[in-house]
Amino acid sequence: MNEPLHRKQGWELRLNAVLDTARARPYVLGQADCLKVACEVVEALTGTDFWPRFAGYTTKRGALVTIARVAPSLADAVSATLGVRQSGVF
Repeated sequence: MNEPLHRKQGWELRLNAVLDTARARPYVLGQADCLKVACEVVEALTGTDFWPRFAGYTTKRGALVTIARVAPSLADAVSATLGVRQSGVF
C-alpha cells in the first residue's frame, strides 16, 4: 500500500500557482486537462508526482487506454493511485 500523503509546508502558495497556470493555458489532452491538473495539485500539496503514471496520451482513446492500465475506471485509477478507498463520491 502507498504511504499516506501529507501536505507539505507552503502548499498554499504552490497550489495557487498551479491553479493560476491552469486557468491561463488552453485545454489540451495529455498536457493541460483535468487529470494533468489534478496530478499537479497533488504534487503542489504533497510533493508527490503521480503524472508519470498517466503521461503520454494525446487523444481521448489514449487517455482511456492509459487509465485502464491502472484500473478499470477513472475513479478506480484515482483511488488506486492515491491508495484510498472510494466512498461513492465519483
